Amino acid sequence: MSVDIPAVAGQVATFDEMVMKYMPFLFGFAKFTPIGGEATLAQPLIMEVLTVLDNAARAVAAGNTAGGVAAVIGAVENHLTPGQPNSPILAGPGSATVTVSASTDASQVGSG
Repeated sequence: MSVDIPAVAGQVATFDEMVMKYMPFLFGFAKFTPIGGEATLAQPLIMEVLTVLDNAARAVAAGNTAGGVAAVIGAVENHLTPGQPNSPILAGPGSATVTVSASTDASQVGSG
């Protein structure tokens, strides 16, 4: 059995776009549930992750595997891991992007 990866990625992108279209409604409704206030705190992160996933699925559907889901998972993992560089997409507009570089040069290592 052969799976057409670009076709599946196109379907994922279409589904993801539909979910993003209704997310504001769902989070608006969630405010009125017992744990809705806490759930709405995650709305920006969920929307950004869905946007990145949508972009990755569209890239794979277009035949660009370098922008695929594995790259997106790595970017999200780095963004959420302390000490790793933040994703400029997940950081949002106006956010500072922190770049961390490891150096083994003794002259660049702090003395404190």
